[in-house]
Amino acid sequence: MRIRRVIGMAAAVLAAGTAALTGPTSALAAGSASNDGLVAWYPLKETSGTAAANAASGSAFGAAAVAGGGVRTAQGVQLDGVDDYVDLPHNLLAGLTDLTVSVDVLVDAAQATPYFIYGLGNTSGTSGNGYLFTTGDAYRSSITTGNYRTEQTVTKGSALTRGVWKTLTYSLSGTTATLYEDGAQVGQNTGVTIDPQEIGAGVTTANYIGRSLYSGDKYLKGQVRDFRLYNRALSSAEVADLASATATAAAEADANALDLGDTTSVAGDLALPAKGAQGSAITWASSDPAAVTAAGKVTRPPYGAEPATATLTATVTRGVVTRTRTFPVTVLPELSDAQTVAYALDHVTVKDIGDVRGNLNLPASLAGVTLTWTSSNPDIITGTGEVSRPAAGKAAATVTLTVKGEKGGASATRDIAATVPALPKAEKPFGYLLAHFVEDANGYKEKVYFSLSRGEDPTRWYRLNNGEAALTSNLGTTGIRDPYLVRSPEGDKFYIVATDLRIFGGDNAGWGVWGSKGSRSLVVWESTDLVHWSEPRLAEVAPPSAGMAWAPEVVYDEDKGDYVVFWASNLFDQATDPNHTGSTYSRILYARTRDFTEFTPAKVLLDTGSATIDTTMIKAGGKIYRFHKDNGPTNLKVYGDVGSGILADDFTMIKSHIGEAQYGGSVEGPLVFKDSYADKWYLWVDRYGSVQGYAPLVSTDIAKGDWAAPSGTFELPANTKHGAVIALRGGEWERLAGLHTTSVEGVAAQTDVGVSPALPDAVTVHLSDESTQQRKVTWNAIDPEDLATAGTFTVKGDVIGTDVAATATITVIGSSPSVPLTVTASSRCVGSSAYVAVTAVNAADVPASVTLSTPYGSKTVADVAPGKQAYQSFNARTGQLAAGAVKVTGTARIGGKHVTSSFDATYSAIGCG
Repeated sequence: MRIRRVIGMAAAVLAAGTAALTGPTSALAAGSASNDGLVAWYPLKETSGTAAANAASGSAFGAAAVAGGGVRTAQGVQLDGVDDYVDLPHNLLAGLTDLTVSVDVLVDAAQATPYFIYGLGNTSGTSGNGYLFTTGDAYRSSITTGNYRTEQTVTKGSALTRGVWKTLTYSLSGTTATLYEDGAQVGQNTGVTIDPQEIGAGVTTANYIGRSLYSGDKYLKGQVRDFRLYNRALSSAEVADLASATATAAAEADANALDLGDTTSVAGDLALPAKGAQGSAITWASSDPAAVTAAGKVTRPPYGAEPATATLTATVTRGVVTRTRTFPVTVLPELSDAQTVAYALDHVTVKDIGDVRGNLNLPASLAGVTLTWTSSNPDIITGTGEVSRPAAGKAAATVTLTVKGEKGGASATRDIAATVPALPKAEKPFGYLLAHFVEDANGYKEKVYFSLSRGEDPTRWYRLNNGEAALTSNLGTTGIRDPYLVRSPEGDKFYIVATDLRIFGGDNAGWGVWGSKGSRSLVVWESTDLVHWSEPRLAEVAPPSAGMAWAPEVVYDEDKGDYVVFWASNLFDQATDPNHTGSTYSRILYARTRDFTEFTPAKVLLDTGSATIDTTMIKAGGKIYRFHKDNGPTNLKVYGDVGSGILADDFTMIKSHIGEAQYGGSVEGPLVFKDSYADKWYLWVDRYGSVQGYAPLVSTDIAKGDWAAPSGTFELPANTKHGAVIALRGGEWERLAGLHTTSVEGVAAQTDVGVSPALPDAVTVHLSDESTQQRKVTWNAIDPEDLATAGTFTVKGDVIGTDVAATATITVIGSSPSVPLTVTASSRCVGSSAYVAVTAVNAADVPASVTLSTPYGSKTVADVAPGKQAYQSFNARTGQLAAGAVKVTGTARIGGKHVTSSFDATYSAIGCG
């Protein structure tokens, strides 16, 4: 079905989350709507069994059958979206030239697409072959004697609201098909040339509710009831009658749920909802707009005047049903200057004042009152909000901020206590975290997902949370795309900003509308540990002249002590084109913030005269490197430039068409980050053609801009889309992975008196899931006194990513010459077999013969060159290996003498298989 599938794939997936499968009941009795011409009527109200009775008097058709285990309730049949459906009798359309089909349906918020609400017709193989169907994505009905290529469609043009009961009706009279929602006409097509009886020449054997006639489509997840088929086109009044019970219950529920709070002493604007929980549209009227407008804007009488009164009337509309509610409102007069100052001081807030981890936003005014700030300890918090936290390991500081409010001749002060914790201790990097969304047209995935590097390797990733979303939003469009994750300069505060856009299963308005009348807000989360996150909030950052705010990113401005947030917006002339219908192109805008709650007015960061999106930045070598996607006539595709600062005007082009040679021209959304331990940069580009998701590029010279596909494999779950990578520190990787270090294998080394031993730069770490990793280690300094005499001592080492220390046992040999070997032993699994691996590095300046001895065999390696190693992995021939020790003997000719030295090293127990 080309129409169905093209529209379906463009709209893709509807809302995420869950909805209780309950709602306003519809108890239509026989005779409450016209029964004339009823061919079949299945109320679907039985509470047990699989049979669904036909309530149409005199009908030739028998009962329907509930298949797949659908749950029977008095509210209708609950369908699980997996294999539940209602199987209707054959040949329902036989002899029909005109008809009406009506059904009550509640589409679950988690419904996958494409799907049928009902389909009456036939299948051939895996495809439909003549049918009449209705879907909610977008809400439409089609009739065809073939497959999707010959469908004749009537559509509303947008998706059904999910999680609420809807009455859907389709009528066909001659060549006119009319589509109704809750009794109200929402679409019409006067060019239908197919009679229902032509489908299968009257023979239809695939008549279903909740199941598509295409085997690749999804089943309906939700509830259905009151399915009716007529042999005539009902009048609009009759259609409204069919929908009256459902629409009335919804409208009354939404009207009764309205709550404006205390309206007897209103001092500020009122939030007037435009939509009810049951999907009703709500409009407002005011008896006195001078006091309160229909938009909730409140104008208070002057100080000393009497309160103003008005009545707000809410009109709640669901389909053809309307209900009203009135709310008396009393608007208080303005306060005196002294009262206003008191009010402002009582209501002024400072975000995170009890846990100050970065510079504060101290409000300069509130309610017309000028606010000024002073600090009891400017070395910790200045009067303008700059914060210098105590050093790591020190106690938290308590600072009193005094705010002074002034208006007219009135003034007053208020003290606010601030708690400033010490800085986190400096920790070395280990691992990487990727925040991103997922492209999936068959399941709503426009949410925030986390993927974690496999250890320190930035080319191998896996998705956290068992592949499920980590963060979701029920705000704005409810869709999340392009999440950007940033760490604060102090290191222990994190923010995510994301595009508020839902492509799959949203309003199906299309890219043109989304880019001209879309959300101008970003979705924001924050965390102090990357595991526990705040609830989302919307931050409106783009001006009214903007059509949207897409692909936000963040960079910290060290000179200003705040964050620069930047994004792509189409801009329109608000004076001459307030409806945003003219031609335009996207620029990069920016705003500044300290707390991701209050933002400065947006300004233009980049205007090339050509459509630019997806800008990202990274600091390197004292410069700012940017990467963008050019969608305009200059056709630069993904390109990079370099400049002296975040807002500098001296950026020059480095390279265009980045990634095109490796992955084709359909790439965007560049993501850039640096390897934590190498002079290497990774640039990922987001493919959006037939293959979706990130593909990697790598360079050892970001200034030169020669990007190539990395050698070896790149592991990243499919359809991983636009996001950001940060380097993790300390124990963050293990915390996110849900693992901890159980042990670190020891190291043994031998050296001569007065000679520092050669210790390895990596050790074997055992994790709580029984896996092992090689991790970098920094050894503590060795006291020269420990090397001054023969004997044995230990030295500790800091292992990246864990607080568990490494231990090296060092044997110091007296004045007699020795063969200096550095010996390590480790246990590991290969399949279900345990192995003991032994390594001996020759630290001498002459060749040595090395013998590796274990309980499971030995091996001698002759003439091991200086700096080289002898290695062997011994099969223990068991899956359960106890802890043990190995012995390594080295023989070399040193100082004209044959010298032999022995070393012991231990390995850990391990279980395999």
